[in-house]
Amino acid sequence: MINLPEFYNYNIVVLSNLIAVIGFYVTLTINEQIVHSIRRRTNIWLITAALSTGLTTWTLHFVSMMAFSVPIPIQYNISLMFLSMIPAILAAYAAFYILYKISRHWWTFGAASIIISLGIALTHDIGMMSIIIDSDIQYDPFYRFLAISTAIAASYAAIRFFYYFTQKRNVRLKIIASLLMGSAISGMHYISMYSADFYVSGGFVLPEQNQPSSDMLVVLILLPAIMIFLFITILSFLDRRTAIQLAYTDDLTNLPNRRSLKQFVHARTTPLNLPIALVIIDIDNFKWINETYGYESGNELLTEFASRLKKAIPENSIAARIEGNKFAVAIPGTFSHQEIRTLLTKQFSSLLKSFHAFGEPTPITFSAGVALAPEHGSNCNILILNAEQALRHVKNNGKNELVVYNSNFHNQDKERHIAMSFQSALENGEFYLCYQPKFNLHTGKIDSAEALIRWESPVHGFVSPAKFIPIAEKNGFIFDLTKWILNEACRQMKIWQHDHHLIERIAVNISAPMFLSDRLIEIVKYTLQAHDLNPRHLELEITETSIMQQFDNALNVIDALKKEGVSISLDDFGTGVSSLTYLKMLPIHILKIDKSFIDDVHTSYEDKALVEMIIQLAKLFDLTVIAEGVEKVEQLNVLKELGCDYIQGYFISRPERAEVLNAHYGRREYKS
Repeated sequence: MINLPEFYNYNIVVLSNLIAVIGFYVTLTINEQIVHSIRRRTNIWLITAALSTGLTTWTLHFVSMMAFSVPIPIQYNISLMFLSMIPAILAAYAAFYILYKISRHWWTFGAASIIISLGIALTHDIGMMSIIIDSDIQYDPFYRFLAISTAIAASYAAIRFFYYFTQKRNVRLKIIASLLMGSAISGMHYISMYSADFYVSGGFVLPEQNQPSSDMLVVLILLPAIMIFLFITILSFLDRRTAIQLAYTDDLTNLPNRRSLKQFVHARTTPLNLPIALVIIDIDNFKWINETYGYESGNELLTEFASRLKKAIPENSIAARIEGNKFAVAIPGTFSHQEIRTLLTKQFSSLLKSFHAFGEPTPITFSAGVALAPEHGSNCNILILNAEQALRHVKNNGKNELVVYNSNFHNQDKERHIAMSFQSALENGEFYLCYQPKFNLHTGKIDSAEALIRWESPVHGFVSPAKFIPIAEKNGFIFDLTKWILNEACRQMKIWQHDHHLIERIAVNISAPMFLSDRLIEIVKYTLQAHDLNPRHLELEITETSIMQQFDNALNVIDALKKEGVSISLDDFGTGVSSLTYLKMLPIHILKIDKSFIDDVHTSYEDKALVEMIIQLAKLFDLTVIAEGVEKVEQLNVLKELGCDYIQGYFISRPERAEVLNAHYGRREYKS
C-alpha cells in the first residue's frame, strides 16, 4: 500500500479561515437579536443563528477541502455534501437553546460546547464520506480525539464570550469570540485532515502533479454561502430597524409611546424654547371597566380610543399612549388658558361618543391635565410632571374634567410626588454623594471631608436636600436613605484608604429621626464590618435639635457609638437654645461652629468675640473645633488667630464628586 502525499493551497486555507471568522461574527450579531429582540421573535433568531453557525461550519469544511489535494482526482457526492450541513445546524440550535432558554451555569456552557463540537465533527465526517476517491482512507484515533477536544475547548471559550458579549455589547469581545469559534471549527477540520491517510495499491504509479479540485465545486459551495450570509445580514438589519421602531411605538395601539412623546416635546422646547401645550389624558374608571368586561374588551376600548384621539388632534401635533389607560397629546403653539380649554373641548368631542368595545354602546368619560410651555416649564420632564399634577387634581376632585396647571393649587401635590419617587430614585441610582473637604489649620493640609447627599431626578430635575430631606423624614424614607449614604460613604472611604489618599476620615450627617431610632447603631456596625473599615475613619454629625428632643436617649446613643470607636460631631453649634447648658454632659469629639457666626467674623467685633468664646469653651472640654462656611481668606486668618482647628467652606472647595475631588483636592490647598 502506498500512502499518498497531501498538498494544500495556502491561499484557500486563509480564505477558509476568513470565512469562519466572518460567519461567526454574523452569528454573534444574531445573538444580539436573541437577547434584545422582543420575546415572540426569540425562536426565529435561534433558528437563524443555528443556520448561520451550520452554514459557516459547512462552508469552511468544503472550502478547506478545495485547498486539499492528493495526486489522484477527488470528486464529491453532492447529496451527501449538502446533507452534511444538517448536523451542524441542529447541534447549533440545541446549543443556543440551552444557552438562552435555560439558566446559565458552568454545565450549560459545557453542554453547549460539547453539543456544538459534536455537530462540527459529524459535519466533517459526513463531508469526508461524500468524497469519491479511488483510495482507502484511514484515521489516526489519537488525532481524531485531539481534533474533537480542540473543538470543545475553543467552543467553550467562545460560548463564554458569547454570553459576556450579550451583556456588554462590546465589539472587541465580539471579534475575539469570532476568532475563537473560527479556530474551533478550523482546528477541528485541519487536525482531522491530518489524522487521515490516503492509501492506494502497491502497483499504483504516482502522477507528476497533484490533482486540484474542480473550480465549479468552489463556486457551488461559495455562491449559496454568500447568498445566505447576505440574507441573514439583511434580516438582522431589518430586525434592528423594527426593534428601533418598536422602541418608539406602543405595541397595542400603534401610537407613539412615552419615549417618542418626550423626543417630540424636547425637540421643540429645550433647544428652541418654542411654545407648546402638553395634555395628559386618563380614561376614568378604567380599572372597573377591565374588571367588569374583561381585559380583552379593555384593550379593544384602548385601541378605539387611540384611533379617535389620533383623528381628533391638530395636524402638526402628536398623540401618544404613555402607560396603561393614560394618553398624551402635544400641540405646538401659543395658547392662553381659555384658548387651550376651548380648543381641546372642541377637538376631543369625538372621544365622548359611545364606544362599542363591550358589545353594546357604552359612554365613557376622561380626565385631562394641561401644561403650557414656556409658562409652566421649558423642560419636557417638568411639563409632564406639571400636566400630571393637574390631572391628579382632577382625579381627586370628581374626574371628567379638563384642567390647566396652576401652581397655586397643584403644587400641594408636588411633595407627595417627590415622596412617591424616593424608592425608584434609590433603585435607579439618582442619588449620589458629594464630598466637601475639611482643612486642618495646624498642618496646612486637607485630611477629612463631609459627605453630602444630592439628587438629580429625571422628572423633578435637581432637587435640593433642603427640599427632600424633610419630606424623607416625614414619610420614613430617611432610614433607607441614611443607610445608603453610610454604605456609599464607607465604600468611598475604603477606596481612599487603599489608595493612601490624604482624606483619612469621612463625616456623615445623621437626621434626628435616624439618630433617635434603635436601628442606627446596628446599621453603623454592619456597614463598617461590610467594608472592613476601621471606625476611626467614620464621623457622624448630629444637630443640637436632635439631641434636645430626647436628651437622655441621645446620651445613650452617643455613648454606644463612642464605644464602637466612631467620632461624634455636634453640628450647627450655637443655633440651639441649650448649647452651653448641656455641652459639658455630651460625650462628643468635635464641635462645628455654625456659618451664621462665621459670615462677619472678620468685620464684626461682637461676632469675633463670640467665636473666640466658643473656641475657648470647646478647648476647655478638649473638643476639636471646625468652622463652617468659610469663604474668604480674611475669615480664615481670624479663625487661625483664634485657635480654630479646622475650616470648611467654599474658600477651600465646593462639595464635589469623589472623582473630581481626587483630581483637584490639592489645587486650592491653603499653606500656612
